[in-house]
Amino acid sequence: MAKRSLQASPEGARLARKIFDRRGWTQEGLATELDLRTRQPIWRFFTCRPIERHIFVELCTILDLNWWEIADHPPESLLGREGAETAASSSPPSSSPNVNHLVEQLRLLRQERVEHQCSTVRILGTNYPVPLDDLFVAPYLVTRLASQDYVCLAELDPSNQFGQSGQSGLTALSNLNTQRLAESVVPLETALAKYPKLRLLGKPGSGKTTLLQFIMLQCQQGCYYPDRVPVLVRLGNYRDLVNSQGEFNILTCIQQEFLSSGTTDMQLVETLLNEGRVLLLLDELDQIPPPSNSIVSRGIAKFFERYYKTPAILTTRLGCPGVEFSYFTDLEIADFNDEQLFALTQRWFTHFARPEASLAAADEFWRQLHAPQNQGILELSRVPLFFNRISQTYQGKGNLSENRLLIYQECLHLLLREWDEKRGLQRLPHELPLTLDQQLQLLSHLAIQVQEHGTPLFAGSDLERWMISSLQNCPTLTVAPCGTWREAASLLIALALQQGLLLEQARGIFSFAQTAFQDYGVAYQIVTSPNVSHAVLKLLTHITDLRWRTGILLVYAMLPNKDGLLCPMRQEIGALVAQHPSLVDILNQLRQKCEELTLYRQVLAIHTLLRQLMRTPELLVCFAGHMTQISILAQSLLLETLLGRLLLWLVIPRQATSCETIQLLLTQAIGLATSIEHASLATELAALQEQLKQRQDRLVTVSPAQENLAWLESFQRLLHSSTSQENLSWDVDQLQLLQRYFYAVQLLIDCVQSDASNRGAAPIPASQLLSEFDLDEPHSDLLWESLPVSQTGPARLERHLVSVNPTSIIDALDPVQYFLENFLENYGQRDRQNLLREPQRNPLKAS
Repeated sequence: MAKRSLQASPEGARLARKIFDRRGWTQEGLATELDLRTRQPIWRFFTCRPIERHIFVELCTILDLNWWEIADHPPESLLGREGAETAASSSPPSSSPNVNHLVEQLRLLRQERVEHQCSTVRILGTNYPVPLDDLFVAPYLVTRLASQDYVCLAELDPSNQFGQSGQSGLTALSNLNTQRLAESVVPLETALAKYPKLRLLGKPGSGKTTLLQFIMLQCQQGCYYPDRVPVLVRLGNYRDLVNSQGEFNILTCIQQEFLSSGTTDMQLVETLLNEGRVLLLLDELDQIPPPSNSIVSRGIAKFFERYYKTPAILTTRLGCPGVEFSYFTDLEIADFNDEQLFALTQRWFTHFARPEASLAAADEFWRQLHAPQNQGILELSRVPLFFNRISQTYQGKGNLSENRLLIYQECLHLLLREWDEKRGLQRLPHELPLTLDQQLQLLSHLAIQVQEHGTPLFAGSDLERWMISSLQNCPTLTVAPCGTWREAASLLIALALQQGLLLEQARGIFSFAQTAFQDYGVAYQIVTSPNVSHAVLKLLTHITDLRWRTGILLVYAMLPNKDGLLCPMRQEIGALVAQHPSLVDILNQLRQKCEELTLYRQVLAIHTLLRQLMRTPELLVCFAGHMTQISILAQSLLLETLLGRLLLWLVIPRQATSCETIQLLLTQAIGLATSIEHASLATELAALQEQLKQRQDRLVTVSPAQENLAWLESFQRLLHSSTSQENLSWDVDQLQLLQRYFYAVQLLIDCVQSDASNRGAAPIPASQLLSEFDLDEPHSDLLWESLPVSQTGPARLERHLVSVNPTSIIDALDPVQYFLENFLENYGQRDRQNLLREPQRNPLKAS
């Protein structure tokens, strides 16, 4: 009969103590985890004294240890029964104590070698290595590969919905990626525990090598695979081992790794491999050029046919050719999510920024990274290689949006040349020797064709056709560089996939890996065109299409003569107004609403004045009878403004407005309606708010969906019946026309504001831009004369208070003013008079 107690061997107790200390646990905490009343069994375990068998097994399980390897001479009968139960998830307890001792000896012998290989990383663009622990953030792994999904391209939504920043929003591409990640993302620890043999696929710069270094260190420290000897083989260092017979022996690479750490008895290595006690990490398979890469892959597959017990992790780039490894599970390294990106930001600036300013620099970088205009940079930063370059650029320049062009250029050059050149690699095939300029020309030709295609996803047949067209139109390639144009196009597509410029989003369906590269390619094509003026005019036909927004901004940044784009852009916007006379009526409606907001500004200023006068008794007597009346009027006007803001936000989304934001505005409006005893309005607003809560979707899109328009029309009807918002009533066509016009004007504004040469110029004050609206005249006689008080003292006091800016709330509630200010800033006086005719005064209807 097997004994009822077990005790740890000295070696097992030392290993358990090492893991226990590294995790920062306490004996009391571990006892609580095991539901023990005292910590005495924990103390007895670590001092090699007998404890109850079930406690011993549970304790080893919590420490991620095999209990039979920790126990001192466990009974054979117990091993036979319980070993069978755990065979499915753990290694069988057949290894002899000699093998366990050998593993411990070799791990100690290789300690310095492992630390030398893996404890530091060198960031491209820096002049010294940094500790891995200072920067490493564990990635997530995707179990469902995009290139293996079958998706019908015709069934995908062909209409791209773009946010105000001009980057892709709820598109078919993002929907594909979101769904795939939601269903198949697993943490690193889960993948390592579940799959004994892994092939990790990743984009260039996604952190494949750094990840292997981290796993190597964790294994050496006993956190992962504590009963195995970790060995890291960088295959790029052994590419010359392919012999004349076309064979490659991976065992030779492993033996050399052991030799480098002082192990001369190769029979011991053979024993460990046969017992499956080596964790083999194979890196840089994608750095083996063809045709050697297929030979090396076959050599690896042959090795695992013999040493099938050996767990292994192999890394390679997405899109690189190679043989299928029968016993390996393919996983993809996912881009960083916001949580991982935030952790990396904090660590990066803590290490590289000045200590006294590291936290402030990290916070400001994070704020700029998530600004609406920097969505393309945010997308790039989710790849660690690009994040490092973007962070370095930010430290040198201090502003992301102003240096968008530089960031795109830097990241693109990293992929095309710099990243491989730093490691001594040449990926361009001998049949197709291209300069960097030729690669950029081909990229730009392809980008413009994809952009004109209308959607970011395209079929492989379209890609081949566009690549052939790009080759034929490249001015420096007059003949097919290898065989036929089709063969050259196939080589270029394979190269673009390896370099990370293109991604296979589903089987036979492709896209640019980053929208930034597509936008840069479009701009490069326009600026390097033989007839730039003609290319710019053709580009501006897309001025109201947000898919072209970033490309136009990049063209503006790249053109030496800015007027070559600004003048045609103004003409294009003028043509839009000429083609749609109803647009002038819509702008007049906005102007009338701006007058109502002016009235609110005046009332708010007076209400603020009255609150200040409470400290002056003699003046307070004069105003006392009117304070309640003015307070109610101010609240009514605030409600009008709030509802107008909400309506305009839904019609003209300056930035994506979520349901949470709309809910907040509705809650504030309900509170104000209740305060001024407008019960029917408060009730109906509450009903609309409840409908919105039940839907839980986004209301703001470039082309409002039908269900969103139904809610918006209900909201408009409510405002027309209860407030003075009837002058903001537009049908669907007018909504879309106003949105197109707004985006075109906003693009013109953003171009001017992004111009470094004009950045130091003083802005035109709102009083000069909007003088005809009297927005800068808060002491208007319209309301002031209605008050029974002398104009002498209070008028001067009011002007003083207004100059201190007591009406700052209007700046947070007035999108119309923002729109008109920016619109008028970029138009001359003649255009202003033509497009904004003087309307009749429309007094605000108080509730």
